[in-house]
Amino acid sequence: MHKLLGGFIDALKLGALFVLLLCWGCNTPHYLISNWVGAHFPWTSSRQLWDVWAALLIEGMLIHLIMAVLTVPLLLLIYRHHATKVALALSAVFITRAMAELPLSDPSHILYLCYLSVANLIMMVGLAYLLIKLLGRRDCRGQ
Repeated sequence: MHKLLGGFIDALKLGALFVLLLCWGCNTPHYLISNWVGAHFPWTSSRQLWDVWAALLIEGMLIHLIMAVLTVPLLLLIYRHHATKVALALSAVFITRAMAELPLSDPSHILYLCYLSVANLIMMVGLAYLLIKLLGRRDCRGQ
């Protein structure tokens, strides 16, 4: 009975992984969060290049932070110690999709893609790793 229940739980975890990867591939969470942050973000009225890029970078970091804060606890709940690996897989899907969407002929687009990649990896994988370490330390103290 325990093996049957364990197999069923593993199948649910695998199904959840496929759903998450499909959502990331279809840009579902990023699109929704990006639109919400973009609607509420205080954009500068100045059209100077420095102001626009600074606002764009801050907005991008905020989007990735919100995405990670919403996603990583779910990953920890489902995958426990494998949450960093799943977060890395989701980041890889995001980066691959962003590479397909951005025209890489312009050097500024390549720099922006590098920034998006680093921001996504730091927020998703970094937060997952940090929370696993904090929860692991807390588990050890309780014993």
